[in-house]
Amino acid sequence: MTQAYVQPDPYAVPAPRAGDDDVPTRPTRHLSAGAYLDDRFCRAALNEVYHQPRRMVAPSYGFDLVTVLSHCKKARVINLARDGAIVFMLALSACVSFPTFLLLVVALIQLQLCVATYRLIRDVVRGLRGGGTVTDFLRLILRAWAVTGAFLLSTMLSFYFFAAAAMAAALAGAGGGFYGEPEPSTGADLLTGASTALSLLLLAVLCFTPMAANLLKQSRVDTMAPGRGRHTTDAADQRLAEIERQQRGNVVVYSGYQPFVGSGTELDRWGTAVRLVRREPNAAATTPESAREFPTITFTAEELTAWVAERINRLTGGTAQELLPGLTVEGTVFLAGSETAMLRNQMDRAQVSAVIANPTTPARYFLAFRVSSWQGELITNVYVHIAVQGRTLYVDMSSWALGPCRSEFRVVDLEGGTGLPAYLRAVKRGIVDAPVTVARAPINLIQAGLDALHVATRRGAVSPTGVDYGALMSVRELGSSGTWRNSLIEHDFTKYASIIQRRVLAAVLDFLENQGADVTEFRQRSVNILNRGIQHFGSGDINNDGAVGDNAKVTR
Repeated sequence: MTQAYVQPDPYAVPAPRAGDDDVPTRPTRHLSAGAYLDDRFCRAALNEVYHQPRRMVAPSYGFDLVTVLSHCKKARVINLARDGAIVFMLALSACVSFPTFLLLVVALIQLQLCVATYRLIRDVVRGLRGGGTVTDFLRLILRAWAVTGAFLLSTMLSFYFFAAAAMAAALAGAGGGFYGEPEPSTGADLLTGASTALSLLLLAVLCFTPMAANLLKQSRVDTMAPGRGRHTTDAADQRLAEIERQQRGNVVVYSGYQPFVGSGTELDRWGTAVRLVRREPNAAATTPESAREFPTITFTAEELTAWVAERINRLTGGTAQELLPGLTVEGTVFLAGSETAMLRNQMDRAQVSAVIANPTTPARYFLAFRVSSWQGELITNVYVHIAVQGRTLYVDMSSWALGPCRSEFRVVDLEGGTGLPAYLRAVKRGIVDAPVTVARAPINLIQAGLDALHVATRRGAVSPTGVDYGALMSVRELGSSGTWRNSLIEHDFTKYASIIQRRVLAAVLDFLENQGADVTEFRQRSVNILNRGIQHFGSGDINNDGAVGDNAKVTR
């Protein structure tokens, strides 16, 4: 006699993810600030997600992707305006007066060398005070040699530029070159007078342009401070609307090796297979195992999956002592983008049932148990796949950890990260980084042109086979630090993953007992799984009981 249970709807569209309310979560604010603080992050987010209309979008756990991409678009406009103004001024100086252009280049080189010298002296003083290693001092010596060599080379180039500028000015003032009577004083006056003044003016403008861009970005970053940020989107942007729609489906189309794109770092993975045999307490010891098998399996993988989902769903909401605040339960189909030409993010009830009942196609159905903690900064994902094949029950479980954003993006939550101190730092960065910003401006514009060309040529019909159109990466993974800033973060990942694992195993055990199955083997497997602790697969340092995989190691 089996026990009746309530079967939830495993086909429903997932509820809005964390960060979909009007007040952004911490990761939403941090990643939005990162759009203005890191040009490379901004460009990568747009190129890998926004400008990929023929590639599916990865799930966004704990943050609002549309808001972050909206800020990336605004930051991109600021960057292009800054680089365009710099290139225009450089081209104008070269066209109006070549000596002015040469003097401007020399001034920028000298400014960069002064900045490099200051940073070298600062690092030497820090090393002497902090007692750095031999390797650190060797690096400082190499940097000193590099700065000295750059100074010598800069001096030689300066003499060459000045000589070239003087010759150009002398020829310009000669009134016909070889046929006119040269006037050397005219070239000297031109070089030391108008050209020098114009060079200094352009140098000031070139330094002011990055500074102005930094100030504008800082004004946007200030809106990310706690209590100030609000979702900001472009309602007319059809691409953002499509990205928003893809965040609501029950299908994840992934690219590459790992299906759980956007979930962070894999902590643990295991799978166990148990033969389905009847519970017969009075059976003789000599009863063959084949005689104990169910003649007909009395349940389906879909029923067991719904049972587990319902049992874990009882822990959602409420107080922490009896429940798991921040827990959500979803059913998701993971499908390899290289195995399908139907790029969709939603399956109906019949299609999901077919995937669960026949897990032999590239599509796999997983229960996703997700715990959001630390105001959305920590996302613990536990994926469970259940299959009944060959009169055998197979349970596969994988635990993943999605940690905080990069520390430099979290500046909006720190003292001095906004307001007057932040604006003063923006001015300082604009002046100090002016030579590098000016040097990279033409490269940035060329990259922007190539990106636009690549997007324009990428549009068209989707090929039915042979091309991978799955989600390749997550914006949050692009902006994650890869390390935990606090030991308790590691503890919480282990805690939530262990709790969910224990509850899932208990739910499966209860279901099998209700079906009259012999659970001796499954109980022993469960004890072994729980006793071994959480293992760490992949790169990084996690303080746990074991480590498996490339670059994984145990820390104590």
